[in-house]
Amino acid sequence: MFGPWTEERRRDVVSPRRVLPATVDDLRGLRFARRIRESTPGQFDRYGPDAQRDLQDRAPRRFGLLDTGLAWSAAHSGATVHRSPTMAAMIEAARAGEFDVLLVGYVARWQRNLRQTLNLLEDALHPAGVAVWFCDEELLSSSERHWGQLVDEAKGADSWLRRHRRRVREGYAAKRATEHDPGGRPPIGFRRNPDTRLVEPEPDRLDVVRRLIGDTGRYRHPDACEAFTAVRREPRKRLQGQRKNMPGTSYRADE
Repeated sequence: MFGPWTEERRRDVVSPRRVLPATVDDLRGLRFARRIRESTPGQFDRYGPDAQRDLQDRAPRRFGLLDTGLAWSAAHSGATVHRSPTMAAMIEAARAGEFDVLLVGYVARWQRNLRQTLNLLEDALHPAGVAVWFCDEELLSSSERHWGQLVDEAKGADSWLRRHRRRVREGYAAKRATEHDPGGRPPIGFRRNPDTRLVEPEPDRLDVVRRLIGDTGRYRHPDACEAFTAVRREPRKRLQGQRKNMPGTSYRADE
């Protein structure tokens, strides 16, 4: 039963079931999709894409799952991956009844946000009739017997990220205090001196820096020229939390 999802096979399968599998035995014959996450593009470690796929490949053989061919991947932080376009696309497909069970390699590769893990399972996937099988831990999200361990694993993934963030902040703080270097990639208008490895101003870009205003994920200009405003796309409505009296004009950094 493990193989590509063809139109012939699609016609042979009954309409999507809305009853969640309560036990591992209930997984037999369900249609599966895959979900893979990396923290950053090109990341390769023991939790990397190949390791996740290897774990996912075992489930269809074990449970006789049907391959829909659906797969979503994201190179995104585990704290905010719930806001990624691929997560939204996956949830949309789940609500459309396109698959029954989502295969995830590890709980930590699902995301590192306890609150959003519970929200996505309880408010999005489970109501759509979709369960998640965490392959490495062998946990089924819709099984009452597995729920306590799943929450513990999700909490551990969240706690790890919080500790990691704290250590990174402490490391940067120590570097600033001892070497007067903020670390990381220099901001616009600065460069790293190849000899001292310290950050220093870029004289040629100082005028640009003095005219720009910092704005997360955007470039903002208090007195924009025509070339600047030409690439700006006016949002259809003010974003949640956006200040009404924000000065100047901005556009997304990736534009």
